[in-house]
Amino acid sequence: MVLVALAGPATNIALALFAAAAFHLLPLVPASAAQWVADNLKNALVINVVLAVFNMLPIPSAGWRPGSRSGCCQGGLPSRFPGWNLTGC
Repeated sequence: MVLVALAGPATNIALALFAAAAFHLLPLVPASAAQWVADNLKNALVINVVLAVFNMLPIPSAGWRPGSRSGCCQGGLPSRFPGWNLTGC
């Protein structure tokens, strides 16, 4: 369950890292298109970071019940927290 919940944020972080790494290739782009490419890379970086943070919010599903887990943030909690059902979905 936790790995499935982390797939979205991990993909967004990987895409943000790819956009950040692509900034190093900017000198190879023709000068007439360099500003356009830089703006699009910046937008891709910002959007993917924001989506990664949003995807990690523990939003309950339609079948949510008190004490149930929702998402990747609660899946890593140790069992010593009282009131949290960490054994099932």
